[in-house]
Amino acid sequence: MDQTRKQNNSPKRRHWIPVFLVGVLGILLSLASCRPQDEVVTESPRDVLYTSADTIRFDTVITTLWSPTRRLRIFNPNDQAVTISNISLGPNSPFELQMYVNGRPGTMQSDILLRGKDSLLILLNINLRSTQAGLPFLLRDSIRIQTKGLSQAKIVQLEAWGQNAIFFDGDSITTNTTWADQERPYYIKNSFLVPEGKTLTIKEGVRVYSFESSNLLVLGKLLVQGTEAKPVIFTGTRQEARFDLQPNQWGAIAILGNSRGNRIEHAIIKNGLRGIQVGVPQTTNKPDCYIGNCLIRAHQDWGICAFGGKVEAINNIILDASINAVGFYQGGDYTLIHNTIGYSNAFGFKRDYPALLVTDFYEYAQSQFSSGKLTFTMLNNLVYGSRSNEFSFLILYSNLGHQVDSLLGNAIRTDTNLSALRPKNTILDRTFRFLDQENGDFAYDSTKAPSGKARELATFGFLNSYPSLRNDFRGVPRNQSLLDPGALNARAPKPR
Repeated sequence: MDQTRKQNNSPKRRHWIPVFLVGVLGILLSLASCRPQDEVVTESPRDVLYTSADTIRFDTVITTLWSPTRRLRIFNPNDQAVTISNISLGPNSPFELQMYVNGRPGTMQSDILLRGKDSLLILLNINLRSTQAGLPFLLRDSIRIQTKGLSQAKIVQLEAWGQNAIFFDGDSITTNTTWADQERPYYIKNSFLVPEGKTLTIKEGVRVYSFESSNLLVLGKLLVQGTEAKPVIFTGTRQEARFDLQPNQWGAIAILGNSRGNRIEHAIIKNGLRGIQVGVPQTTNKPDCYIGNCLIRAHQDWGICAFGGKVEAINNIILDASINAVGFYQGGDYTLIHNTIGYSNAFGFKRDYPALLVTDFYEYAQSQFSSGKLTFTMLNNLVYGSRSNEFSFLILYSNLGHQVDSLLGNAIRTDTNLSALRPKNTILDRTFRFLDQENGDFAYDSTKAPSGKARELATFGFLNSYPSLRNDFRGVPRNQSLLDPGALNARAPKPR
């Protein structure tokens, strides 16, 4: 009977194994058939990839410095996935390349799976080798994107204007020095010092770019000799358009110690922590600086600030800073004639301070002040902004013998000091506007302002002391009998 059972059971055991295998195979085939179509790799020559651009252009790239980042996307419009066998630069490239593909770094990358209907992001930075060229030079290369199954690679062109530069890293001068190279810009890293007894002269057309927190420190003498046609430019190192009015990209031009005879003429100074600083709080040093026909704009703290020094500011446009466009503290000797001071409303930062602040003190700690005698002349300036009070004149130490010689002919938006200002100055309200501030024309719009006018300069003898006042900021001759306040004469014809 036992043998009969064995014979009856044997055929069932033999058929059970094939049936099981058929079941497993069916499950595997079912799983394979459920794999998403976008993960199935194809090598069909018809499955071409697309890119977000055929050419990647870099703005002027300074040799030995890495360029700003550019983005490139690769799109797979097909239903199935493809394998990108490699992404690389062409042979003998003039560029050094940094590349990130979906966050993965590498100068050449290979075997990248790109799913159907998906894309990948490439981040690109380039570096250029230094050459002897002065003027910018054009360099070209290409990125090759090779897909498995296709004999021809996708080509994306790279273009960059290269520019050699003169670099300083925590340096100073040991003899009187002149910067005059108009072709190669000057780059300052970790600040640059003009020591006592030495003079740095910067000629027309020179460009000075400073890295974050880097300053031009002057204990000796600084002479900036720009011209109307070729101003000297001080700014940060980022040259893309979106950084054009971005503050706090570098430090400041700082006139320190007892530095004497400094002159900054026809310069564009922008994008710093501060534009020009004269003196240091809590010191008795009195450095001086003449500032004429300069555009000073887009600074984090002050456009011009001084702490007990001497500043003569003539024919300048000083705009857009979060503390004061111009701040004079701790007394000092200050002369302001035909400047435009204020705000263009191009910035979103909140302001708690007026455009122009003049005081005989500086509060360096809570209820602790340093002070000094104040001598102040303010003639034919335009002071305007979005606040109801854009001018503050604060005196704590009247016993110091302050001298306020001329506070005349100014157009000021203010709601304080009205009794002192109104007989001799024009008080502006919010109906006033610049002529065309959206396009950078900050002239006095006489059609939207009260009828007051600036004072004739010959009456005060200032034309002899400051002959540049005969022309406005643009170099247009002023009608001395029909003057507008500010650096620009609204009624003068625009230069062609």
